[in-house]
Amino acid sequence: MTTLASLSLLLLSPQTQVVEPVQLRLDGPARVGELLQARVRSQQVGARAFLAVGPAGSFDLAGAGQPLFGVLPFGSGRLFTGKIGADGFYAPRLPLPSGAFRPGQRLAWQAGVQDSAGRFHLSPRIDLVAEADRAASWSDGSAALPSILSTEATTIPHAGDFDRDGDLDLIVLGEQTVLYLENQGGQFVDRSAGRFPGVVGLCTDFDVADLDGDADLDLVFVGRRASTGDWQNPIVLWNDGTGQFQLGPALPSYLENGSRVVVGDIDGDADQDVILTIGGQHSGGGSSAQTLALFRNQAGLQGGVAGEFVEDWVFANSRSFNHDRATVTGAVLGDVDNDGDLDLFVSKTGSQGGENDLVLNDGSGAFTSAGSRQLPGFSDKSGAAIFEDFDGDGYLDLYVCNSHWTIGPEASGDLLMNAGAGAPGYFADADATRFPDAFDDNLTIRNYAVAGDVDGDGDRDLIVLPHEFMGSQGSLVGSPALFVNQGGLQGGSTGEFREQPGFWAPGTSFVAGGGLLADLDGDGDLDLLATSIGGVIQAGKVQDGLLMNQLF
Repeated sequence: MTTLASLSLLLLSPQTQVVEPVQLRLDGPARVGELLQARVRSQQVGARAFLAVGPAGSFDLAGAGQPLFGVLPFGSGRLFTGKIGADGFYAPRLPLPSGAFRPGQRLAWQAGVQDSAGRFHLSPRIDLVAEADRAASWSDGSAALPSILSTEATTIPHAGDFDRDGDLDLIVLGEQTVLYLENQGGQFVDRSAGRFPGVVGLCTDFDVADLDGDADLDLVFVGRRASTGDWQNPIVLWNDGTGQFQLGPALPSYLENGSRVVVGDIDGDADQDVILTIGGQHSGGGSSAQTLALFRNQAGLQGGVAGEFVEDWVFANSRSFNHDRATVTGAVLGDVDNDGDLDLFVSKTGSQGGENDLVLNDGSGAFTSAGSRQLPGFSDKSGAAIFEDFDGDGYLDLYVCNSHWTIGPEASGDLLMNAGAGAPGYFADADATRFPDAFDDNLTIRNYAVAGDVDGDGDRDLIVLPHEFMGSQGSLVGSPALFVNQGGLQGGSTGEFREQPGFWAPGTSFVAGGGLLADLDGDGDLDLLATSIGGVIQAGKVQDGLLMNQLF
């Protein structure tokens, strides 16, 4: 009998850092033929709820102009219906289908809610994948990338089915351009020409979401103008449903510009809002210092047009968290206290480090700083951060990319564990039994991190992508490292990590620009794309790396 302990939960979404307006969670363990607890969460109390279970595929539940389910709930599948209760949940107990799962076989699950206007809002699709009885193994798949990725320095990548043909395409920020890489049977073809009108110069970041409610993936870009080098207002690009983009609105603000962007439903009204950060200290609007900006989507509660954005001036002037006392390096959204709304973690740095902040959402998009009481009091040189439930308790933990060059790992908060049900949203630094605290030459400066279940055993593993550096032995170091979660297949404690030796080819250090984990070849496991912006001594180290997971 196959149990949930031997099933991988694979989240198929290009936005693993953002909680969607409709959320789906599966709780076990349960044996095949027995009951599995499903939980569909939405703030639309009383709304009709749907849960589709079956093979992966496109299913038109609602008719033209509505989002497509990524599940085929017929034949061996099922479609369950109910409504969102007063507690914000539709929580049926459902049987897993009879019959044994073969390694790599998947069963897709997706939830939907129909709002009062008749529109559907979908959770990301979750795949139950029968686990392998071996660890992940990797092969070099870089030959599947176009040649431009061997000559162009690249930073932030996102994967998504932008052309809605059933596979994941790539959009990658280049040094002077934005690249659109179309997936053609696991080979990626450069289709960038004419794809991104109005995007010029050096883009520092972008995010992906359905901003106008038409069920395809749109884009928000921030960056500089090529001609003058000054910052330009962030811009939105609309997807026409085929992966072709049209120029949308700019997002002018007292912030005037942005270096990082993150998208999520801030006020719980089932549309996607935008948060910008400026990477340097910045004063705007007269004497008001501001390093963050919130743009509310005017659909939903605002009663306007989906995809039109207006800056929230209360957020702009909230000096408990929106100030320039340290340099903001990034932001990430997640529901840290499990109250159904998105909270904000803000990464910071400075000459002696900066105190990161945790900004709590009251459900309507009003925020208050809680970092001083709910985060450990480190002054880190922090960069990218990710929320993940690493210990499987249902509460989001946090991994922060810090520099250990001037601040040793014992004095830095890298893996921060959520206290969970006893004190939701309160974080403590993981001790050395959970995550290595010893100095690691290879990971002196940590640029980026990605997480996912790479070995298909139901827990979240972690990959850290560092900055190339001159190591203590006089040779260049700085290559991606895989930390395997010791629950599941490893037979240890979920939320404890051990580094896997030999994960990346020795001697291939580089300055990591970004990375992602996604099923790029459609075989049911997570592959890794690691982007490169060069090297410390050799600027030409720009070949992006693609590791294909051979689990299934």
